[in-house]
Amino acid sequence: MWEFKCLSLSPSPSPTLNFPHFPSIQTRLCNGRPRRLPCLSVKCRAATPTQSTPMSDDRMLVFVPPHPLIKHWVSVLRNEDTPCPIFKNAMSELGRLLMYEASRDWLPTLAGEIQTPMAVAKVEFVDPREPVAVVP
Repeated sequence: MWEFKCLSLSPSPSPTLNFPHFPSIQTRLCNGRPRRLPCLSVKCRAATPTQSTPMSDDRMLVFVPPHPLIKHWVSVLRNEDTPCPIFKNAMSELGRLLMYEASRDWLPTLAGEIQTPMAVAKVEFVDPREPVAVVP
């Protein structure tokens, strides 16, 4: 038994998923006239039902932060039709965003004051006494 999982963003499915950074235009008829619309649909894939696949207890829990840019870049990475240069760019952007999210709560800061062109301002700097190590 097969089930089909589709995500269609347009009324009639198209064979590819297109993004604003590599647009694709297709022609459709609207009231007898050709009308140019951006293609906004994705492929459908056949998959076996989830009941027949046992879930193992040693699976890694994946948490995707609820940020629109992170969701966008994860979607670009998951798409099998993403070209190699776009995939590499998506990896770098996702790395930057995840580093930002990961360091939000635990990065130590120091309070201080600086002289701005207008007046003295209270600011926070990352504490230079606490080393930050990034291990890929």
